[in-house]
Amino acid sequence: MKKTIIVLLMALCTVCVFAQTTGEPTTAEEYLNCAVEYDNSGDYIRAIADYTQAIKLDPNLRKAYEYRGSCYASLGEFDKGIEDLTKIINDRPYTLGYIRRGRIYIQKGENNKAIEDFTNVITSKYPTMQARGYDGRSLAYYKMKNYINAIADATKAIELNKNSINAYDTRACAYLEQNNKSAALADYKQIVTLTANAENYSDDTIAQNFAGISTPGIPVVAGAAVYMEMQVGKFLGQDTSRYQSMLQYITDRGNVTQGEIEGFVREGIVAVVDAEFNKVMFLLEGSPNDSYNITLTKTADNKYTVRYEGFFNGVNKAKEVTVTSLEALPSADFTSANISDISTRANIIPAIVYAEWKQKGYTDGIDALDLVKSTLINFYTTPNTTTYSVLTGIYARYWKGSFSLGSFSNNARTSFYLSVYFLSSPLAIKMSEDVNINYVNLAKSPSDPRYNVFSRPYTGN
Repeated sequence: MKKTIIVLLMALCTVCVFAQTTGEPTTAEEYLNCAVEYDNSGDYIRAIADYTQAIKLDPNLRKAYEYRGSCYASLGEFDKGIEDLTKIINDRPYTLGYIRRGRIYIQKGENNKAIEDFTNVITSKYPTMQARGYDGRSLAYYKMKNYINAIADATKAIELNKNSINAYDTRACAYLEQNNKSAALADYKQIVTLTANAENYSDDTIAQNFAGISTPGIPVVAGAAVYMEMQVGKFLGQDTSRYQSMLQYITDRGNVTQGEIEGFVREGIVAVVDAEFNKVMFLLEGSPNDSYNITLTKTADNKYTVRYEGFFNGVNKAKEVTVTSLEALPSADFTSANISDISTRANIIPAIVYAEWKQKGYTDGIDALDLVKSTLINFYTTPNTTTYSVLTGIYARYWKGSFSLGSFSNNARTSFYLSVYFLSSPLAIKMSEDVNINYVNLAKSPSDPRYNVFSRPYTGN
């Protein structure tokens, strides 16, 4: 009861600054200014009252309708909010009006109508507005459980605005629904980086940028992203206080434990290593369109995804196709010689080679991928010179072998580096610099003979 009385007294004491300094407002613009002050302070009831008065004095004051519509939505009165915004849109199509109404449609659950509004925004000639259109439409698709389109639109929003927190959050949520843990983790690592580097960093920054932790499953992803940055920061001797604040906020507001976060860190590392070691990247020459930059991935269901970028009808663009057999690649884009070359490359995808080595007894039962995973997990659990020396030891073996052991060793070295880089670019850069200077000696550590698997030459199995 005491708390309620205090809140009521505080509300009564909230007075428009304009009214305090010049007396009660009398014109439409003065009521609008007062309403905006109430609106910004979260006093939506008083804001609506003043917006309404402004409209009475000037029925053509578009901002009053626009802002009142958003206030109604904040109070859950969605139909009234839509009515206000529809009025100004019908009077004259208005990009921000579409954005505000689209958001209300999402809140109301009318996602198809939201998609229409955000599609109108995308037609804007301004890239910043286009980004907001893709961002909003991505969320509408996500709410409809259309995760493919949600990811595509969020990706487009990020291309237009690298700092789009909302787009990273929506895409992470969609990836998680697809059980793509590594991609979800990557997007939240971007949010963590943007938050940590915010110029006006504060508790409000954390609350705003991590609003997405109200989505089921996201708190552990966000927590893992922060935890990993914090662990690397500690190892590199950096100030990690911002990461600690973020982690505290996530555990408190996301109702998630440190143990659950560390569990997802392990799951994320496993997912990243599996993803990177199941693909190879190369330049394919002699295609019908001159040459392609190829990323060839072996999927979990034993299919192949081929992403190829090149010039098609004079335009540089990327295509992607998933096939059960590489023989099924489109003949319009690949010759039989191209397909033969790609098939040869498929045989030296690192994860496939390591699995065959273990199966055929070439490695005394050693699973190279399990060693990579455990090495990374050990480092992120206890980041110190000992666990780091194992990372550099593996990479140094790959580096040394890349001079004499052929394309497989180069592929495996790339997969390992990209795994480390995906988890932490500063750590990967440090590792590469250290190994480049002293790979001969670093390749001797650790002395455990299991790690000799990373020096084994590929002989065609």
